[in-house]
Amino acid sequence: MESKHTNKQQHMFSLVDAYRASGQTRPVFCREHGLSVSTLAYWVTRKNKADRPAGGFTELISSSPTGPLLELTYPNGVRLAVESADLGLVARLIGLADV
Repeated sequence: MESKHTNKQQHMFSLVDAYRASGQTRPVFCREHGLSVSTLAYWVTRKNKADRPAGGFTELISSSPTGPLLELTYPNGVRLAVESADLGLVARLIGLADV
């Protein structure tokens, strides 16, 4: 039964990719493919979640830093590195200051 679910998921994910590449509105795409708009919306959401990296964080690496690098390491091991001399902005981004 697991394989059937996987095949359906693969099929629907390929339809989501086709929808995104088509440039069509959801109603037009769904009409042409025999889907309800709500079914497509469900699978778009599922694919978005599947495509997201685990943990919700993505590492961004700059090839040429433009300013001072500020790096924070939280007790849970999460590291935040920001190229910025604007400490007010950094404080707002991590929620340390009310602005």
